[in-house]
Order: sequence, then structure tokens, then C-alpha cells
Amino acid sequence: MLDYIKRPKLLENILEALALQIGSEVSYNELAQLVGADKGTVEKYIQLFEQTFVIFTLSSYSRNVGNELKKSKKIYF
Repeated sequence: MLDYIKRPKLLENILEALALQIGSEVSYNELAQLVGADKGTVEKYIQLFEQTFVIFTLSSYSRNVGNELKKSKKIYF
């Protein structure tokens, strides 16, 4: 897993940005712009954090299933 980490400073920046947004909806696009990376890299690193049990994501809850799929996820430590 650690072979995927090519930019450890970026990994640290993503974790810090997630800590500042704790409990609120997280947009991968906004997070990527904030840390200066592309969306795919941010998603890959967040998935790595999930697999190492540093964070966990919760999808939004809505009574309307169509809206539930559109909403962003929340990330917790």
C-alpha cells in the first residue's frame, strides 16, 4: 500500500484539510483545489486512509434516494 504514496507532503496536506472539514460534507473537487492536486489522486489517498483505518466516510442520508446519491460524503477520524 505504501508504494502508492509518491508525494508524502500531499498526503499530509490532504489529512490536514480533512481535519479542518471534520463533520461537514467533503467535495473531492474542492479538496483537490485546496491542496493543489487532481481529483483522482485525492480520491486514491482518501481510500488509502480508509483502508488503514485513519478515517471513515459516511454517505449522506436522505428520504429521497435520488438526492442521496447526489450528496457529498462526510469524513470522520
